[in-house]
Amino acid sequence: MNSYDLVIIGGGISGIWTAYIAASIGKKVVLVESGLLGSGGTGRCAGIHTTQLALEIDVKLSKRSLELYDEFADKYDFEEIRNKCGFLSIEESWMAKESSKMLSNLGVTHSLLSSDELREFVPGIIIRDSELGVYTPHDIIIDISLLYQAIRKVLKNLNVDIYEYTTVKSVEKDDRVIKSIKSDGSTEFNGEHYVFAAGAWNKTLINRLGIWQLPTTIYVCQALTFSKPANMKIIPLYFQDSHIYMRPEGATRLVIGNGYAKIIEDPDSYPNRAEPEYIEDLAEKICDRFVDPSEIKVISGWSGPCSTTPDGYPVLGRIPGFDNAYIFDGLNGYGIMRAPAMAELLVHALVRDAWKELPTTFDPSRFNGLRNYEPRVIELHS
Repeated sequence: MNSYDLVIIGGGISGIWTAYIAASIGKKVVLVESGLLGSGGTGRCAGIHTTQLALEIDVKLSKRSLELYDEFADKYDFEEIRNKCGFLSIEESWMAKESSKMLSNLGVTHSLLSSDELREFVPGIIIRDSELGVYTPHDIIIDISLLYQAIRKVLKNLNVDIYEYTTVKSVEKDDRVIKSIKSDGSTEFNGEHYVFAAGAWNKTLINRLGIWQLPTTIYVCQALTFSKPANMKIIPLYFQDSHIYMRPEGATRLVIGNGYAKIIEDPDSYPNRAEPEYIEDLAEKICDRFVDPSEIKVISGWSGPCSTTPDGYPVLGRIPGFDNAYIFDGLNGYGIMRAPAMAELLVHALVRDAWKELPTTFDPSRFNGLRNYEPRVIELHS
């Protein structure tokens, strides 16, 4: 039997950051992933990291996560994991002013751009006279593939054991304590603490193991790749009216989506490709924003699984009924921005037994005993 301070189930963005932060302070950690690290929802995300979010708590988390990405890249000389390109939101003037006020209160560097300044800043995009822009210059795009290559090396140097293609099949419990978990290959992991960070797969896993009835809703988000002229200036941006985001992908492509959520039961059965009706709807909406829509053409599309809770807030903390098992879930498609900071909060609370320091709105016990809830996706972020 292998013994650890921390057993982490799930190798997505939540799992890798929990492993990294715990190992960085000397904890003996194992990371157990049913596929390859990053092969779930994280590997299919758009990679946009912005501090322009609607809730104060999310702005704070995103701001701290941005610092953690920078610290990681600087410390280990992995500058290529992120592109410091900034992020632009195009909003109705009243909303942009409210966004700017909150960002100012939280110490986020940004600029408020007039409609004329926007037209100069992003030529080729149709800007309405009633709109303003909020630009956060320190926001980034994460290269997910390069991030995983980097963090895999760092985790190994920190002596984290990584088990891939390893599915948790059973758990040994003693009253309020998990004693060990066993994999499909009969490998047994003994830990002082267990973190379930399997994203959209948490619900099935935790329910199957008889640990807790996790009340998450599983859904897929879709995104499209468009061609664009190499001389077209585009930075990552967001249109508030249509909830469409876009970012450059190399010199001649754009990644475009709008957070459209399709609820599913099984995260293993989500469609790999974007649906035809989604492609048609998104293409029509985005063409309304280009001065010359003929310059862009759909190339491909894909989808990825996400999870959310009945109130739209994450779950982070002790699983009700257990003293050494923790849930890290419900990031609602915002794992890139939320997960590093939330992992830091979780590890620090665990090490210091300071659970009151975690956000009360994330407390898993708020759903304890909940059995009947309507599966839905609540958008709290834009």
